[in-house]
Amino acid sequence: MLKRDLGMKVKGLASSLVCFGLLAGAPAAMAEDAAEEVVVPEPGVLRDCRGTSYDCWDNFDEAKEFLDGKFELEGNVWQAPSEDDIWDAWCAASASSGQLESDGENIFLVGDQLITFPEDGNTAYFRTESKSGGMTIDVVKIIKNKKDIYKVHLKV
Repeated sequence: MLKRDLGMKVKGLASSLVCFGLLAGAPAAMAEDAAEEVVVPEPGVLRDCRGTSYDCWDNFDEAKEFLDGKFELEGNVWQAPSEDDIWDAWCAASASSGQLESDGENIFLVGDQLITFPEDGNTAYFRTESKSGGMTIDVVKIIKNKKDIYKVHLKV
């Protein structure tokens, strides 16, 4: 998630320096080595929903309408171009109350990680990491005791 983004920025910076001749004589693998470093976020607030004023989604249909207007839906997955876009979707799900923090070792969500839509009981769940990488929102619609799981995650 954030570690990967920072690693990509470090890798990109090192690659740019090599391209501009600022790291002349440095091995080309230096850019690759920089991406392998473990980046631990400083303690404190990493993201919040300041500047947004979303009302919470009352039901699955409102969530789907919002997400369909923001992202391309492939199967049951809304493909977000960036983690900023995923975070903005979580701000909408949480009525602009979401906050992501770090204790210097771990990244965690402050407040509700599970939002239950008041009109239909369906849910949205925030995860800081997924198997495919990056933060993810699971939007669960229950039809006749069967879970239909939709996801918002990074476009691959």
